[in-house]
Amino acid sequence: MTQSRWLTCLPLLAALVLAQEERASEAFEAGKLFGKVSEVLRKSYYDKAFRAEELPALVEEFAPRAGEAADLDAERRVVDAFLAKIPASHLALLETGVHRAMMDNLMNRKHPDLGMQVHRDGEEFFVYRLYERGPAAQAGVRRGDRVLEVDGVPIARSPLLAGSSDDAALDDLPLHGFRVEDGQEVRLRLERRPGERRDVTMRARPMRDLDASRESARLFEGDDGRRFGYVHLWSITITGCAELVRELIQGPFAECDALILDLRGRGGSAMVVGQLSTIFHGKRAVFDRPVVALVDRCTRSAKEAISRDFRAKGIARLVGERTAGALLPASFRNVGQGYVLMFPAMALGELSRDVEGKGIEPDVKVADRVEYAAGADPILEAGLREARRLTVD
Repeated sequence: MTQSRWLTCLPLLAALVLAQEERASEAFEAGKLFGKVSEVLRKSYYDKAFRAEELPALVEEFAPRAGEAADLDAERRVVDAFLAKIPASHLALLETGVHRAMMDNLMNRKHPDLGMQVHRDGEEFFVYRLYERGPAAQAGVRRGDRVLEVDGVPIARSPLLAGSSDDAALDDLPLHGFRVEDGQEVRLRLERRPGERRDVTMRARPMRDLDASRESARLFEGDDGRRFGYVHLWSITITGCAELVRELIQGPFAECDALILDLRGRGGSAMVVGQLSTIFHGKRAVFDRPVVALVDRCTRSAKEAISRDFRAKGIARLVGERTAGALLPASFRNVGQGYVLMFPAMALGELSRDVEGKGIEPDVKVADRVEYAAGADPILEAGLREARRLTVD
């Protein structure tokens, strides 16, 4: 192998090491992973009746399959199929790297990222989550682009493609991030429309959702002079979200006619719900103009709690798709072999009863389409129309 070809392979080799380093410390033993997962659920799954009446039969059904698995990937598939039979959100087997990235975002810690996630549709992968000023967006990636290759390797076989973070039993989009190191250069081959292909190159850098939320803030101005502030809360971090919204309202959005609060995507900390409400409702409110909240099928958890609260208090109109119906708080347990089990250990009373498994219907329904969207965002466009209507009415 020539030196140039060897250097080209280095990022792939590094990614393989990152993906396998935590698995290498444990020898594969068929059935071991399944046994740990099922034991956690036997002891700690929130629904005691399900644990006693239905879980044992499921364990009995899937345990032999796990015990016959030829390798870890095969057993992972058995575990996924087992979890899909349990009717709850926040139930999934996560790669430790995926779990770490989730915790980093929640706790406002930076981690190397490309500023994008893709969703899998059969054997195809399309860009769904795209930080407005992240490395991918700055390189020319657009929402809805189909990703064909990563560093010359078909994306489905790329060692840079991280495992998904979707719930086993919910009909949410399987979303995948990328395993990258700070400064790592990544080349993507994209298809914007069928047959329209291009290559883009980007460099990973340390990022966090709160910074991406801040960078998303912008003003839309119509032909009639009305102005609408917009910010995408990429996740509801333990600290910073309410402070950011308040800062924008009292600063660049001070003279806007309406606010568009983008709540699409994963959730976060439910502790922030009350902090956001006080900005728009009650004696300490600092914003008394129309608010539009954007939601979609991936809006979940804390963002569903915010959506429900905003609707109940008359704070905002919801525009988009029915939300995910994922309102059980998540717990986590390391189950070895490079995996962490995400599972619900408790419910949230009325919140969970109203939303879990049902979702929240928007006030204005908008059918979204990600595949080959070429950057189009019908939910945002509908949100702007609703904001204009509210400022006229």
